[in-house]
Amino acid sequence: MSTSTSTIPDFKAFSRLFDISSLENNGSNYSTWKFRVKTILKIRSLMPIVNGTEACPSPSKDDPKTKEITSWNTRDHKAKAQITLTLRDELLNGVMYAKTSKEVWDRLKDWYEGKGKQTIAYLITELFRGTLDDKSPLGP
Repeated sequence: MSTSTSTIPDFKAFSRLFDISSLENNGSNYSTWKFRVKTILKIRSLMPIVNGTEACPSPSKDDPKTKEITSWNTRDHKAKAQITLTLRDELLNGVMYAKTSKEVWDRLKDWYEGKGKQTIAYLITELFRGTLDDKSPLGP
């Protein structure tokens, strides 16, 4: 008699990168691209590295923290790969020499959510992409 067991796959078990559409050079799909990439980074527990809330551990003479630093670097490389593999060549050229995933993320954010006129254009785009219905109130 054979028995079978079913297991629920763990997200960490997936080794391949998620396949999402590329960020357009003109940023026309930036808000949807950003949402998808952030979702993937959160699932893979990489967002704290990308947004800078989890900094690389600093070694000291007493405690070199080699394992922690290696682990952080590995996670940073995974995050950087997930982000950069969704960029078209022109955008990739602009972030190619960034040292960390946070630096890549911040450059893209500055380009598409920058200050002044860029921010106004971005916010207007976000406003018109939103949808209203009777079930969702306008208030906070």
